[in-house]
Amino acid sequence: MNVTCGNCGVNLKAKDELAGKTAKCPKCGCAIEIPSLVPPPVKARIPLATERQKEYATSLDIEFPPDISRKEISDLIDAAVQKRDDERFRRLDELSDRESEAWQKLRAEILAELDVEDCRLSKAEPSQMLEEFGNRNRGAILISFDWDDGIDFEDLTGVKFSVEFSDDMDESNVGSVLRWVCIAMLGR
Repeated sequence: MNVTCGNCGVNLKAKDELAGKTAKCPKCGCAIEIPSLVPPPVKARIPLATERQKEYATSLDIEFPPDISRKEISDLIDAAVQKRDDERFRRLDELSDRESEAWQKLRAEILAELDVEDCRLSKAEPSQMLEEFGNRNRGAILISFDWDDGIDFEDLTGVKFSVEFSDDMDESNVGSVLRWVCIAMLGR
């Protein structure tokens, strides 16, 4: 291979095995870099963005120079799509929160309606309770007494109470049920 000394300008022949090494110029003694046999890498031509990429980038409102490379426009597209998708997910979360609030409100309203219906018995007068049980096709006997009288449940002598029953029952039915309850409770 041919080599030129950078100091004195003499042209020399170097053996291939010296490629990539340093040698002394025989004329002036300066160091000569002997080039490698491997050709220097050719700078790769960077491919320009395709028309399809440019159209898509434009549809995403991306501004770019006309000589943008495929990689550069691809990076811009990826960033824009990520931003768009992040915004969509944020809006979905917002809608989900609103939907959740709406469902929670609706659920609370339904529960309030159920409370009104189910709590009627707990807030009802004895006759209203018996009427409601009758509406539900249930026989009912209601024994009521005044809790404020300080009842001693070991000695019920003198305790004032009232017994009411639903319309579908008569006094003999009530007597039979009460006897059965007493026997069941007392174990007799």
